[in-house]
Amino acid sequence: MANPVTSIINPESKKETLLFTVAGEKRQLAMAIHSLDTEGPVYPYQDNGVSIGNIVVPGSLAAVVRRGLVTVYGFTIAIADVPKPTTVVTDTPPKVTTGDTKAVVTDPPPKGTTGDSKAVVVPADEKNKSTAAVGDDPLKPNIISQLIPFPNPVSSDEDPTTIYVGLAAVSDNNITWIYFIKQTSKGSNPTLREATITPGQTPDFAAFDISVNPLSRVAALYLPTTKERLVFFQHDSGEGVEKNAIQFLKIGKQGVHNIVTIIGTTEALVGTALAATFIEAPDGKYVVYLYYTSGNLELVRTINKDGAWSTPTVVSAQPQLLLSSQMTATHDAEHNHVFYIENSNPKKGYRNHRDPLDKEHGH
Repeated sequence: MANPVTSIINPESKKETLLFTVAGEKRQLAMAIHSLDTEGPVYPYQDNGVSIGNIVVPGSLAAVVRRGLVTVYGFTIAIADVPKPTTVVTDTPPKVTTGDTKAVVTDPPPKGTTGDSKAVVVPADEKNKSTAAVGDDPLKPNIISQLIPFPNPVSSDEDPTTIYVGLAAVSDNNITWIYFIKQTSKGSNPTLREATITPGQTPDFAAFDISVNPLSRVAALYLPTTKERLVFFQHDSGEGVEKNAIQFLKIGKQGVHNIVTIIGTTEALVGTALAATFIEAPDGKYVVYLYYTSGNLELVRTINKDGAWSTPTVVSAQPQLLLSSQMTATHDAEHNHVFYIENSNPKKGYRNHRDPLDKEHGH
């Protein structure tokens, strides 16, 4: 089950990451709190008997701060279409742990493993291909919905549905932009879409003439000083030098946009998880970090400074990702905090992997 995930810095405590996932087969939004301090506590989600919800799994989540409130978006389906749980959920209160190298929930390692990070063997027919699917039922579109502070579809006037699972959102604390993937017409290639949500106004939907890989995830950033938005996605699977490459759409404050292909990313897993952060450098310019998964399930990083992307580099200090894991990231002054599920420890769920900021890029 490709568990959706998103994260955001706690607006009331800049030293905490709020990590949002979906509570197993309960299909309800779950939140854990991770301290950004190395030895700080982790407060995992605890199920006290929550009822069955209607969040789509596999799917995606996206979090923003909108008018001071943490707002999370995701995909939902009609309650009547929610599959019944196949197992009895018997959660027990997990222990609070400290430090990022410790497990959040003290489960034993998966049977047949020692808990150590080991190389993963991906079957030949599965290599370079994510297990991401298009929601619960490919024939039934998923509804793009606000999940908190209260559940509500993002629009009643325009069709806020899609059969694809890529989703991202950014906000300037007033206006929110949601990015997703949708077909223009039956049988057409899926393209990138944008929903603009302005308080007191009907959401505005726009389509970009950009073909996107059907399994693509989406990540997005809002750069407050330049008022630009960066939207990352995976190129469609056509032939050529850009096949499966990661691209990004740069949208200026007047809506002017251009597409850039990130050189060296064609070896990315098809349907790779995507996560991005940005740091404002001492010279006032932005340094952007992009994380994705290689075909061998390694964590890969590329950095943009002064408009140029560095050669993608495997973050060798970090363990491999589970094939079905998604990814999300926040940052503090010293590290990017990249959350994903480890291939060697799938039962531990999403864990914080600290990646030091690159000192050669102004930090």
